[in-house]
Amino acid sequence: MRCPTCSAVLTTDELRKDDCPYCGAALPHSVEAVSKAKIVREVMRDFDKDGDGVPELLPKRRPRTSKPRSKPRRSSKVRVALSVGLACLGAGAFALVQEGAGLGSSSAGSGIVLVVDACPVDANGDGVDDYAAVVQRGGAKRRWAILDGVTGEASAIGSQDVESLNRVFCLGRDWFAIGAPDFSIEFVNARAPEPTVRVRGADTLRAARGGEGCAWLETSNGTISGVTLPGGIATPCDASEATRVENTMGLTDNDANYVTSNRTFSITARRQGSEVLTVSSADQEGTPLWTEELPYAKPTFGTAIAATSDRVFLVGAPIGQDKAHLIALDASTGRQAFDVPVDYTGPDEGSLMFISGDQVVALVGWSFCAFDVTTGDTRWCIAP
Repeated sequence: MRCPTCSAVLTTDELRKDDCPYCGAALPHSVEAVSKAKIVREVMRDFDKDGDGVPELLPKRRPRTSKPRSKPRRSSKVRVALSVGLACLGAGAFALVQEGAGLGSSSAGSGIVLVVDACPVDANGDGVDDYAAVVQRGGAKRRWAILDGVTGEASAIGSQDVESLNRVFCLGRDWFAIGAPDFSIEFVNARAPEPTVRVRGADTLRAARGGEGCAWLETSNGTISGVTLPGGIATPCDASEATRVENTMGLTDNDANYVTSNRTFSITARRQGSEVLTVSSADQEGTPLWTEELPYAKPTFGTAIAATSDRVFLVGAPIGQDKAHLIALDASTGRQAFDVPVDYTGPDEGSLMFISGDQVVALVGWSFCAFDVTTGDTRWCIAP
């Protein structure tokens, strides 16, 4: 069966819900069930003479002269309630009627063990970036979450575990998206996370970008499509620019860049021997300003770079050590400003780095932490 609103093919379990899990529209059989349940309540109220909640509808029966039954019969009130209820509901009620049920977020805060991926959103308008994230809550259970940029606390957590979830796509400052192995794609408004919007893609989600009132989607089989937000209706969507800043150097990469309004900062790793890191700065015309080889190597699985007008930040491992540190350089000269060891578990990697006001936020291993851009002091940290 398909949803009459978004045409998504619904499974048996999805048909048992009140609303379509992909577009949020009320399913026809659920609407009919609610209507018939209302009839049941009205019948029971009209014929409930003694106010006990069960109608007196059947006439009194004459006493039987045959042998008494071995099992007690249900009272006429119970028989009336059952017969009226089954007659009214049986024709169209496929799903249980559950007032207030639906997709969205659960109460926040609890049980986040580690952060897998994140990107910046604006969840509350306080001027500090918040973060849409993939979080793990124990075992292999992963969900989306919205993390407050000031405290690191979760303001909302998805209500459902998603198998193999490892990427979140921010579609601008308001919306973000995640994809599931069953080809479903869930869209969440950071400022109003309930209800979420769900659609079904042609394959697993590979990339997503935000447009004007819409989302551009690419699935693993190469299909390009678009949907309206918050409607979830198929539509062409013009969103040619990616919203995520590519400022990371992965396992097999040897360079990464970060561009500010007037500078480009680059990080490179030596290709032979120890992967010693070198950071350089250039102006808008590409004229080199300074180059600094650091006493740090690229962490095993990668690093990231970001900058403010005063500082350049990166993740590096002291030569001869495995553990990653947060390193800050003076943006004008390249001289080291501070070195902060990061308390983390998981892979030796600085996989994400964001600048928000007076703090730099980094995902190092499985620890997602915010640091003061001037001192390197930890503001908050989500760590196993």
